[in-house]
Amino acid sequence: MQITDVRIRKIESEGKMRAVVSITIDEEFVVHDIKVIEGEKGLFIAMPSRKASDGEYRDIAHPINTKTREDLQEDSPYNTYKHSGLPPGPICVPARECLQAVLDADFGAGDGPGAGKAGAGGNIYFCASPEFNGTHRFAKTLSEHNANANAYRSELNRRAAAKKKQNNG
Repeated sequence: MQITDVRIRKIESEGKMRAVVSITIDEEFVVHDIKVIEGEKGLFIAMPSRKASDGEYRDIAHPINTKTREDLQEDSPYNTYKHSGLPPGPICVPARECLQAVLDADFGAGDGPGAGKAGAGGNIYFCASPEFNGTHRFAKTLSEHNANANAYRSELNRRAAAKKKQNNG
């Protein structure tokens, strides 16, 4: 699988949203409305989602042709819609050009940690947000990333303890 198209629409407003991105995979599958948002600690990505009847948020993406829609119905160990857990091997490795396009994206000037080009001056780290709202936290340094990862793990542990307490009591 390869990302075959990336479309970035920069947002030129005073709000926190910097861009809206759509990606196409193998000319078969599209994910629209990925939001790039300026947070307190830099840029983060908010994946498109919808609220399910159980109150949880689910990511949404769409096949763009009949064959892909049929492939999603296939009973394969890689079909994570039908089989829980991890598939037996990798399902997608983005092409080098796609990764470079993201690193070269210009999100505008500023003095925050996510200012300027995404890859300027070194690595960018990211992890899931401890708010469990489908967004991510980005960091330019390993120490910032470790703080974000620790916040996520702490919230994950807090939620697990609360669920265990609820089930036991």
